[in-house]
Amino acid sequence: MGFLALKQGRWQNALRYFDKALARDADNSRIYFGKGIAYQGLGKRQAAYDNFYRATYTYDYYSPAYFNLARIDLARGDNLSALAKLDEAASQNGRFAEINALSAATQRRLGDPVQALVAADKAIESDPMNFMAGYERLLALKATGQDASAWEKTWTGYMRDAVQNYLELAVAYGSAGLYDDADAVLARFADNKDASQLHPMVDYFRGYLKELAGHADEAKVFYRAAQKGPAAYTNPHRLEGEAALEAALRAYPQDAHAHLFLGNLLYARGQRKEGFAHWERAVGIDKGLELAWRNVAYGLRFLMKNYKGSYQAYQTAARLDPGDARVLLELDEVAQQLGVPAKKRLARLEEHYETVMQRDDLIARLIDLRLESHDPTKLEATYALLHDHHFHSWEGRYGIHHAWVEVNEELGDLAMEKQDYQSALKHYQQATEYPKNLEVAPRTPDFRAHVYWNLAKVYRAMGDTSAAEGYLKKITAEHYNKIHLGVYYQALAWKALGDEAKYETLLDRLEKEARKRTSGGFEYRGDTAAIGHYLLSLVLREKGDAAGAKAEYEKAIKRNPLAARLAVREAQLDVAKAHQ
Repeated sequence: MGFLALKQGRWQNALRYFDKALARDADNSRIYFGKGIAYQGLGKRQAAYDNFYRATYTYDYYSPAYFNLARIDLARGDNLSALAKLDEAASQNGRFAEINALSAATQRRLGDPVQALVAADKAIESDPMNFMAGYERLLALKATGQDASAWEKTWTGYMRDAVQNYLELAVAYGSAGLYDDADAVLARFADNKDASQLHPMVDYFRGYLKELAGHADEAKVFYRAAQKGPAAYTNPHRLEGEAALEAALRAYPQDAHAHLFLGNLLYARGQRKEGFAHWERAVGIDKGLELAWRNVAYGLRFLMKNYKGSYQAYQTAARLDPGDARVLLELDEVAQQLGVPAKKRLARLEEHYETVMQRDDLIARLIDLRLESHDPTKLEATYALLHDHHFHSWEGRYGIHHAWVEVNEELGDLAMEKQDYQSALKHYQQATEYPKNLEVAPRTPDFRAHVYWNLAKVYRAMGDTSAAEGYLKKITAEHYNKIHLGVYYQALAWKALGDEAKYETLLDRLEKEARKRTSGGFEYRGDTAAIGHYLLSLVLREKGDAAGAKAEYEKAIKRNPLAARLAVREAQLDVAKAHQ
């Protein structure tokens, strides 16, 4: 629990847990090491120093404890003592590149670039892409008058001008109290970058570093500059980032961006109420900050379980940035939870069609809502979207293929009504296929009765009894372990083949199963009941009870608009003996 509290930056909580642990095990070096980290977080260097020293008593924490002692010595300006402790750390873990990299920095600060270069090279031998070792080697080459151009190209190459790499290096220097070195690293990254395009955590960290170094006025300059940086994709995750943002808010309590970023960090780290409070503060300060509204909506939805409030906040976010596809997706998810009519949800997605096209999951929602509307005028457009768009489907996700089957079935049914059998055959045949652009592969074996029935139906209408009979026999040959949708199609197939007895037996079995599922028993709730009502609607329709069939169908889609799809999925899982 103590180390979990450390990860969350709850320093006082961590100390309480560690003290309890020490009451039972007073010689545990790991606990003393944890206390050292907690005291460092609280800014109590001497207490941290004492606990790190105590952690050196056993082999397992000897090296990391001395490494952290060296950091504190450097922060105090005692470079010689720091170097001695780094030598102690290396005596037990000399291949840990961070030790030799910090030794290089210490030698540089002692004015010995030759030894700094030796230490940097030793670190690079262990870790050729170590950020600090590479930077120290660059400084040492320049300080000794050597040509550093080739190495500078190598180091900047693996740093990749990536902001997180530079922040990580700056934090490593800052953790040793080398605030000027940390700032120099970030200044190098920020060079020739406009403040409006620079990752804001660069300036927040630079301001914090200046504040730690005792330059409060300079710190404010960077805190103000950070407010100009882009909010998008700024999700700090380091404990040091929390300290920097809190420092910025002490200087500028009305900094909406700092509240947003600190909320992101805290919420992601498990301090959800604290994070949510910062998001609320952000929108209270800047009502036009779309990302903060999205996060408030997210918190209201998942933390507070306030779905109506979440819906309103998502609507605000969507108005502020109609092109934010994630907001549109989550807005529709909440709308579905609240029971917003499908027609209204569909209208919103159609209105923001370009935004929908940014995400496969949004496109899938648009398609499902179109299919649910049963609007013939939308079928061709839906078919074209499924036919032409390349979807990136996760393994085990079959929903988009279900939509492909359904749109082809509906187009085939419309063609059958017009006696356009060639068009019907085309779509019924396509319903049996797994187009590569959907990135969905068939289960093996695959449930085929529902699609084969349509092919049998159209071939019978065309007078091709041989082809029809072939598909009917394929349906009856399928093996089922349970009673589900497949039994319905087998019943229809046996009837078409002239075996009324088997037809009636199977239909009765299916009705019995459907009525059991719709009995209201605890074990038949949720999707199981929805499928039960759907199956019962099929049975009643087949028996000529149109009113009863309609009533059961309405019960099914009230429970789940995709009840028919769920019935197909249930049959597929049985046939394939799969779990997804």
